[in-house]
Order: sequence, then C-alpha cells, then structure tokens
Amino acid sequence: MDIRYIDDQYGDLVTGEVPVYSPQGSWTQGAECTGCGFHPASDQAFNNTWHDTTTHHTYDFPRTVQFNFTGTSLDVYCIIPNSPNPTLTSTYNLTFILDDQLLSQTFTHESDLSNNSWYNVSVLSLNNLTPVSHTFAMMAASTMVNSTLKFDYARYLSPSSHSTSSSTHVSLLSTSTSSNRISVAVIVGTTIGGIFFLCLLVILVFCYHRYKHRIKQLFFVASLRIRTDESESTARIDPFIYSSPLHRPIRPSNPGPAHPSTTAPSSITSSAQQMGARTVSAPPSSRR
Repeated sequence: MDIRYIDDQYGDLVTGEVPVYSPQGSWTQGAECTGCGFHPASDQAFNNTWHDTTTHHTYDFPRTVQFNFTGTSLDVYCIIPNSPNPTLTSTYNLTFILDDQLLSQTFTHESDLSNNSWYNVSVLSLNNLTPVSHTFAMMAASTMVNSTLKFDYARYLSPSSHSTSSSTHVSLLSTSTSSNRISVAVIVGTTIGGIFFLCLLVILVFCYHRYKHRIKQLFFVASLRIRTDESESTARIDPFIYSSPLHRPIRPSNPGPAHPSTTAPSSITSSAQQMGARTVSAPPSSRR
C-alpha cells in the first residue's frame, strides 16, 4: 500500500489530478488572500497553501470541493480558526458525499474564542473502502448557520503498483482460463451438433429412397393390374354379342313340339312337291 496526498492547490501529487471547487469564483487561495478575515500561518499549512470560502445560509449556494482517488482509506484535513470576534464566521458545518451517496458522518465546530488556528485537523476519516476509483465531495451547506471552510489537503491509502500488477496478472490469467473453457465447450458442442446433423441427413436420405422405391412399386402393381384386367376383358366371350350379322345363328320362329313325329306334316310335303314341280318345269339354260 502507498500513502498518497491530494493538495488543495497542486492536486494529487502522483496522478496530478486537481480538486474542483464550486461555485466558480466563490473560493480563494488563502495564502494569497488579503481581504480574508483570517490569516493562518502559511508555513503551518501543507505545501503552504489552502483554499478558503465562507457561506451565508440565508442567500448563498453551498460551497463544494470535489476530487477523485483510488484507495482503501481517506482522511481529509482542514485549518480551523478560533476567532474571538463574533462578527467573523469561524463556525464549521460540513457534510460529505462518497460515490454519490450522502454519508452519515458530519463535522461541526464553533469557535472557542482563543484566536488560535488549528492545523492538520482531520474533519473526516474513512476506512475499509474497496480498492477502486472513488469520487469524494465535501460541502459547507448549512441552512441554519453561516459556516466557513478552509481545505488544506487529503491523504489516502492506495494499492501499490506491485499489487495492482499482480491483480491485473491474476485477472488476465482468470480471463484466459475462462476463455479456454469456453473454447473447449464451443468445440465439443459444434462436434456433437455436426454428428447429429449428419445422422439426421442420412436418415432423411434413407427415408426418401425408401419412399421413392415404394411409390415405384405401387405404380408398377397398379399398371400390371390394369393390363391384366384389359386382357381378361378382351378374352371373355359373350354368346349374345356378335361381331357380324353373317354369323348370326338361325333361330326357328315357331319351334316344333318337344317330341316331333317321324311323319312330316302334309303342309311340308306339299311344299316339297311344289318345289320339285317347279324344278322340273324350269327351262334348260342355254349354252354358247
């Protein structure tokens, strides 16, 4: 761990970041102020400087000093005046904000009328902070009394550069290990997915060919059945359907008795005789 300082004028002596004072124009450099009511000894102040402001609760805006730091503890130091003159504001009434959170700690002080200034007075001490970047603000913002604020410096405990490097190395190693695990998981998942896809593709191709073969069989059987039916219908003989009138059988219009007699009827005999007579009487054909 390294002890570092934030000066009111020169800022962080390691990072060079300076505090921000607001409202702008409401603060003065105490070591150079000729119109201020208090004149502490500059050689007693840290780096011989401090920032001075006074707020009147009835009409002034709150006075604020803000700075950033990375550390596990913080101490803020101010100069405390003790004026015997009641017309000079020497009362302290401070509130604090860390990382946008209002702290329960406050600092108040009233003059003991000794006309002595106190130096290196810790108005706030914080410990067990997480070793990350923090934003701190100190305000003189009482709505009940007038108050003064003479900020001198702050001190914080920062992780050493060696510890930071070790933490960074461990973090990078952990990140690399996690990345390797993720890569292995991705490779295994991709391989299993590829095998599953190939198996599914083989099954689909097999089912397709099986379905196609089944369709061909169905069409072949149906075609063979149609041809067989056509052949059977062509070869079938219907005794009552005739292809030509020349082959039509002669059916007697008046069928004879079930048991005909051996003697022909007289009508048939006379017809035969007439036909014979006609044959005899026919003239002979002429020959050339």
